[in-house]
Amino acid sequence: MIVEGVSPIDSIDMVSNAFTSNGYAILGSTTLGKVNSLLLVWSGYILSGVGTATLTVAILTKQFNKRIEKIEEKYEKSNIELKEMLEESNKEIKEMIKQNKENDKNSENIENIINVN
Repeated sequence: MIVEGVSPIDSIDMVSNAFTSNGYAILGSTTLGKVNSLLLVWSGYILSGVGTATLTVAILTKQFNKRIEKIEEKYEKSNIELKEMLEESNKEIKEMIKQNKENDKNSENIENIINVN
């Protein structure tokens, strides 16, 4: 389909070169030169997109790694606090059991005294 007397390759080439201010390179305005020019323009766009995506991934990875490290630090701190609380609770329970045993001995002694009289 030719519009205004220009072939599709010429139209695409003109638009691409207008975006990049690119010339026709060494091969000039021949069909091969136009294809070469299109290849250079669009490969530049692709490389630019890949570079941008790579940079974006690097920035996001660094940001998420920082967040993960903070979460791991909080987890470790919470884990240590939980262990300390568990040890404290175990000590209290052992003390209560010890007191309960002493109370049982005292009640046995009182029963023995009552039964003797």
